[in-house]
Amino acid sequence: MTTKELNQLSGLRREAGALERRLKELEKVALLGPNGPVAEEYAGEVKTLREMLEGRRLGCIRERVRLEKWIGEIPDSMLRQIFSLRYIESKTWAQVARGVGGGNTQDGVRKAHDRYMASIS
Repeated sequence: MTTKELNQLSGLRREAGALERRLKELEKVALLGPNGPVAEEYAGEVKTLREMLEGRRLGCIRERVRLEKWIGEIPDSMLRQIFSLRYIESKTWAQVARGVGGGNTQDGVRKAHDRYMASIS
């Protein structure tokens, strides 16, 4: 597993969020009345965005399962916590350090991460 692969879940989440925002904006414009049907001229675009969003959401689920399985195979508990906080929960290094606790710093958890990644490549 590479760092690029580990970051895929975060990227998929960002894509899904952007699609969701675009869909909401389009639905505001396209709806006829507060609970009305989608205006015919926007129906195709709304349908496409909904399908794309569903695809990204399914991608997020698959990617999360794949990451959780990989992280679960890391032999060290603290490293599993570091990787879970960073890649499953999309935390910053400072947030990861606080989450792990024990007086760990953001540099400390990042270096532990980097050492582990170097050891498996």
